[in-house]
Amino acid sequence: MDYCHINPVKHGYVQRVSEWPHSTFHRYVEGGVYPLNWANGPGGDWTMGERV
Repeated sequence: MDYCHINPVKHGYVQRVSEWPHSTFHRYVEGGVYPLNWANGPGGDWTMGERV
């Protein structure tokens, strides 16, 4: 699921996963699966689509 959520960031459509309005990411945040800041640099797992 991480791959699907990070794709808009990786391809330069948005800077943060939470900015992509068409993503199921928002549903997962509401369900407590992901924090809202997932993949946003400090505290996140991704930088420009690459695991760090």
